[in-house]
Amino acid sequence: MAIRPQYGERYQHIKGWTVRIIRTKYHEDIRDINPEFYCEVGFIYENSGEYTEMPIDWFTCMYRKISAASDYYRQGTPIKHHTRIPDYSWLDDDNE
Repeated sequence: MAIRPQYGERYQHIKGWTVRIIRTKYHEDIRDINPEFYCEVGFIYENSGEYTEMPIDWFTCMYRKISAASDYYRQGTPIKHHTRIPDYSWLDDDNE
């Protein structure tokens, strides 16, 4: 897997909208059954604050990295959402 999104990084969809990475998660129990869904990336849309997840293979086909995580996010600072959605920042990449 060439791209492994990290907490706080920004990516841009091929149609222009931007997202910020919240976490990546691995499903060991389905690795052999359906490898395409073995790893998923969770992110929020910056324009709406909505959280979603998708298989990393799909994500890498539709998004490109536009900036690394700033020092603000590298220090573990939770991403602030401007809508009322659950705070998933504690589920960052360290919980693999």
